[in-house]
Formats: sequence, C-alpha cells, structure tokens
Amino acid sequence: MINIDNFPNIPKENKEYFLNYIKTAPENMLKNLKVKKLPKDTIFIRENESVDNIYILLDGVVRAVDYRMHGISYEFMRFYPVKMLGAMEIVLDIEKYCTTLITETSCTILVCPAKEFSNWILNDLNAIKMEMKTIGTYLLEEDRQNRLFLFLQGRDRLFVLLMQYYEKYSKNDRCLVKLTRLELSDRTGISIRTINRSIRKMQEEGLINKENSKILITKKQYEKMLNYISEKID
Repeated sequence: MINIDNFPNIPKENKEYFLNYIKTAPENMLKNLKVKKLPKDTIFIRENESVDNIYILLDGVVRAVDYRMHGISYEFMRFYPVKMLGAMEIVLDIEKYCTTLITETSCTILVCPAKEFSNWILNDLNAIKMEMKTIGTYLLEEDRQNRLFLFLQGRDRLFVLLMQYYEKYSKNDRCLVKLTRLELSDRTGISIRTINRSIRKMQEEGLINKENSKILITKKQYEKMLNYISEKID
C-alpha cells in the first residue's frame, strides 16, 4: 500500500479522511492497488464506458467534462486529492461511468478493480456512509454550478470563471490567468469567438489588463466583476 504521507500537497484533513475511509478495507485489496502517473490532459474515464476500475486521486487536479452542451465541451467540476473517482457509480449500482474525467495537471492515482472495490464498500457501513456523504455534496455542487451557468450568459460566465481563478491564484493583489482561449471556452461552455469578443470588451471597459497575451486581473478589477455578478444573481 502506498504511503500517503509521501504526498505533502494533500491537506491534513484530507489524509485523515482517506485513512478513515479505508481503515477496514481488505488487506489484499490495498496491497493490489496499482500506482499510475498520468500526464496532463489524459482522459482516463469516459462517460458511458463500463465501470471497470475505481481511481483514487492522490496528487494533481482532475476536471469533469460534459460534451453535450450545444456541441461545446463544458467543464463543470474539479476534483482534488483525496478523491475516489468511480465510487459513486458503484454505490448507486450504475454500470457505466456517468462523466468524462480528464487530468488538468499531471496526476498520481491508485487504480482498484471495480469488482474488488464493490465487494468491500457495499459491505462496509463506515465506508459507504462516508461515500454517500461525498456523493450528496458532489450532486449538490454540480446542481449549483449547472444552475449558475444556465442562468448566466456569455460574458457573465467568463466573469465567474475569472473571479474563481483570481480567488484561487492571486498573489499581491494581482493574478495572471494562465489559460488558453480553448481552456476558457471549455470551462465556460461558450465558443472561442465569444471568448475573444468578451475579452476585447472587458479590456476596453478596464475590467482586465493584458500582459504578454495573458489576462491580468487586479484586485480592483476583481471587485468590479464581483459587484457586477452579485447584482445579476441577486
């Protein structure tokens, strides 16, 4: 079994959650977990394919993508360590994966055969209670994200994405957005043409700056976007 302490980027509470989750798992199952390192932009779960494996995310970021949004891929959720990917389908007795998952960064995962995982978790009250709580949180967040993006249109979706990016990555009251136009399109579900048009308009209005072709957001600009979106939602 891999030593989770070898992954310093995992928050302490997440490590404790994982160890509590697997504390009664069969020793043979834990010993047979296979470690895989996946490069960025690897699709390792495809929607509607048979649930053959459960993937335990230990390092990196994974994004969930829906390709049915008017022919445009729409990224609606991100997962961070430690996360059991595919466990929801097992617990809910779904034979095919519900979502396509892609690595957003290079990732380290543990791979467990679905049959072994199912034999354990469906007979372990502690683990299944923890997984059901996780599923509930996931479904509520998915619904919230979908409602928000259905309500907002075009540029407003881009506002929300840039605000979220600023909240996560800003330093010294500024944030350089290291996302391509295609990535912005994927994350908002709007076309690259609309992305380009929105960026030009936002720059004209002083809501963003440009630095070496990248979007630069200051704290003041973030606050302007926040006020604008707050008025829309309220």
